[in-house]
Amino acid sequence: MGKVIKKIMGDDKSHPKYDSWVIEQNADGKVHFHLKNMRMDLTLKAYNQFYDMIKTVNDRLKQS
Repeated sequence: MGKVIKKIMGDDKSHPKYDSWVIEQNADGKVHFHLKNMRMDLTLKAYNQFYDMIKTVNDRLKQS
């Protein structure tokens, strides 16, 4: 595991078992999504692509 350099969302201190979403960027260039016993690792590039797709869909839903 890499050293967390940025909390993108959530706080693992108040949710030590990841009961709510925690998204963190690590020094090794990975972004980790945590929720309960699930963990998803993405590269920073893949995370940015994922973010752009979700934002596009969200914007389209707001318009309809």
